Amino acid sequence: MRAKEYGPITCGIGQLNKVASSVLGWEKVNNTTHAIIGRYAESDIKARRRRKQTLAKNTISVAQAITSSLYELAGVNSLSFRENFTDKTLTIDGISLLPHSIYVCVEGGDSHEIANVLLRTKTIGAAFNGDIEINLLEPASGQAYPIKFSRPKEVTIFCKVTVKKSSFDAQTIIPDALEKWSHGEIEGDNGLVVGRDVSPFEISAAVNAVEPHLFVTKVELSTDGKNWHVALIPIAINQIARLPKGAIQVVMV
Repeated sequence: MRAKEYGPITCGIGQLNKVASSVLGWEKVNNTTHAIIGRYAESDIKARRRRKQTLAKNTISVAQAITSSLYELAGVNSLSFRENFTDKTLTIDGISLLPHSIYVCVEGGDSHEIANVLLRTKTIGAAFNGDIEINLLEPASGQAYPIKFSRPKEVTIFCKVTVKKSSFDAQTIIPDALEKWSHGEIEGDNGLVVGRDVSPFEISAAVNAVEPHLFVTKVELSTDGKNWHVALIPIAINQIARLPKGAIQVVMV
């Protein structure tokens, strides 16, 4: 079989109802559940990263087991995880955590699938934190659990890169390089993931990783496109930075 169109192919309940090739005794077909959509082919860089992120997907209770199972879900790109193992409410990295509880902030993925993973992998007796709540039944006991987690708030970043004039097309190379960097498509760098600060030095390094012959003299950042700074922009563990291609300026000197 070969697909005629590129991309995910959906098939809802009851939509698979025609027998494509005649087989003796096979008269009809019907699907009682939705088809599971596959994922786009990954680059070698992303495949290696996902392999590292899902090493503990067959275990439970420990932090790596929870994050590995979440990263295994389709559409999950990044996440932050915190745990309060004490018997008191604590504020960890700006987030208030109940006693003996976990906090997860997930970018991408289906909310119900995330909730199911958290119910399956968390430690017995551990509570949840977050602003999204999904009620699930524990199959073994029939007990209802309110599963909580968070989604990251997007922080738009504006970037101004100053480079020395050269024979290279910096106006094209730099935006393309930073787009690759923000999506985690440069070897050795995860890109703009949940809770990652935005550093001018790392942006400069990303440009030179793609084109070493460009001489970057300054990188300025802004959150409003008006006030520019050369300092790092902090991103909280419940936020994610976005660097749209249209928010990147290239200045030649």
